[in-house]
Amino acid sequence: MDLDSSCFVNIDLNKKNMKKYQFSQTGINAMQTDIYALQDEAVYAFAAEVAKDFKRWAITYLAFTASQLRDLSNLNEQSISFLASQGSFAIRNRRPIKFVKPTDIINSSFGDKLVALSTTLSAVSNREGRFSASGELVIEITYGCKQHYPEVLEHELLAY
Repeated sequence: MDLDSSCFVNIDLNKKNMKKYQFSQTGINAMQTDIYALQDEAVYAFAAEVAKDFKRWAITYLAFTASQLRDLSNLNEQSISFLASQGSFAIRNRRPIKFVKPTDIINSSFGDKLVALSTTLSAVSNREGRFSASGELVIEITYGCKQHYPEVLEHELLAY
């Protein structure tokens, strides 16, 4: 597949010569375009990698800065579990993954760096074995403090 080279750092999807996508909405969109165009078995295998070891999958396929790698390594296990299960489901079912990140890095004195994870993913099946998935996974990185997210309880904020 021919993509704009600003979306990735020199790789392709077979692990010997794979594409690393930028950790941005453009990179995530490019990854989805590439992966979702593959045969079902390849998409399912890719989704299984996400479920099995999210951090390893992320490091393998996404191009992070040193600071972003540090943030990933410090992300708590509940967040990793959420990303692994919901990310795998979204990918397996070719559902959108929306990545929201501020374009301007603001002074950290404004507040904590937060990772807000949400999903509208859902599934329906019937007794004939038909299955349908809908919704999206949203990964939002922002800066702020708990008064900016009044609907989220303090223990649910995923600050790192």
